[in-house]
Amino acid sequence: MLAIQTHSLTKKFGDTTANDDISMHVSKGEIYGLIGLNGAGKTTLIRMLLGMIKPDNGHIQLLGNDLTPKFSLWNEIGFLVETPFSYPNLSVRENLDIFFDLRKLKDPALIDKVIDQLKLTVYTNKKAKHLSLGNQQRLGLAKALLHQPQLLILDEPTNGLDPAGIVEIRTLLRSLTENGASVLISSHLLSEVAQIAHRIGIIHEGKLIKELFAEELETQLIKKVVIHTKDNGQAITHLKKSEFDTQIVGDRIYATDEKAITSPELITKLLSDADLPPTEIYVNKENLEMYFLRIIGK
Repeated sequence: MLAIQTHSLTKKFGDTTANDDISMHVSKGEIYGLIGLNGAGKTTLIRMLLGMIKPDNGHIQLLGNDLTPKFSLWNEIGFLVETPFSYPNLSVRENLDIFFDLRKLKDPALIDKVIDQLKLTVYTNKKAKHLSLGNQQRLGLAKALLHQPQLLILDEPTNGLDPAGIVEIRTLLRSLTENGASVLISSHLLSEVAQIAHRIGIIHEGKLIKELFAEELETQLIKKVVIHTKDNGQAITHLKKSEFDTQIVGDRIYATDEKAITSPELITKLLSDADLPPTEIYVNKENLEMYFLRIIGK
């Protein structure tokens, strides 16, 4: 069973097309990372998935059921959309008590469990308005996780978290999917998406322009050996004679063939033997941010 499946979702606001014919799916036990520039259509898509706005065209299924006004599986879905809302004059526990009652849950131990999961124990009795931005985010995530949902839909879930907090949330989400939950995560922290997602979708100007598995990303990232010598002109002549695929860009030589990338020490030896020892040589690999900008043509 697919956790999420959409068919040709389209949403317009006046003359602006926020989402344009988006068909996608999220499998059971999968973390799907959705990336895009501000205004690309990520939040509109998430709001449609949660029934907050209605698509102009297309179809949505969540947990194998059509998303209609009669959809009855909301207690199997947790979500965080943009800025998390809390009652500012209520404590962390009191906020969770309210959501416990709204969800009509039965086991009070769920509250203590999620407080522990989100490392909020020392803030249990602290009013929400006195929490740091990061701990307000943790409280928002606690509400999304309180009822142990099968599907999590999270918009920028690591906003306000420090690096240690980001790692904690990454570990938590991975553990949830290992137990069968599914996660759709939208984030501008592209490096974090690359580390956590099983699949990545790139949305640009309302269109889903690319999807790939995380392991595919590694094969699509551009790699090159960057070289500098006292005489790049002579150096590139020697490299080409040895059948390295090279070019001069600015004051650096780029070698882009597999032999150079996997064995840059061969280049060092070749140039050193020619009395042109590299003053700089390293392998440069495109990261997700660079890949993303290349794909959208920026």
